[in-house]
Amino acid sequence: MSEVHQTVEPVIKRAVKVRVLAALLVILLANTVRAEEIQWLRSAQQAGEVAAQSGKPILVYIRSANCHYCDLMQTKVWQDPTTVATVTRDFVPLKLTREENPEAVQVLQVKGFPTTVIFSADRRYVDRLDGYVEADRFRAAVGKMQADVKR
Repeated sequence: MSEVHQTVEPVIKRAVKVRVLAALLVILLANTVRAEEIQWLRSAQQAGEVAAQSGKPILVYIRSANCHYCDLMQTKVWQDPTTVATVTRDFVPLKLTREENPEAVQVLQVKGFPTTVIFSADRRYVDRLDGYVEADRFRAAVGKMQADVKR
């Protein structure tokens, strides 16, 4: 074996190891980001059952397709790590859409999108938040609603 081959071989092996480790790191980071997303339920019945079992209030997020402010909620509020932690810890999250759930939109008297409605674990209406608000204001409003649930 030539001297060049003996010198190059360890360098190539190290480069391959670095690439494999970098790929694993990317996969781990992608899974961490996914773990920090809100796991939305899509069925009101299922949300009611989970709320009854857990004692947590239900946070209903209602959006519409092609809604600019709904898209802002998605990127600025629902992906905010503090908001994700709060909603995941304190609520049963339910996402409805105008297109898939027109009856719910009518019953809840949704006039604009997005709309967030809070129900107690036993399905009593607590309060609502109409429209888009920044993450900090959203958490403050939802925190007040949650305090109202506990009264």
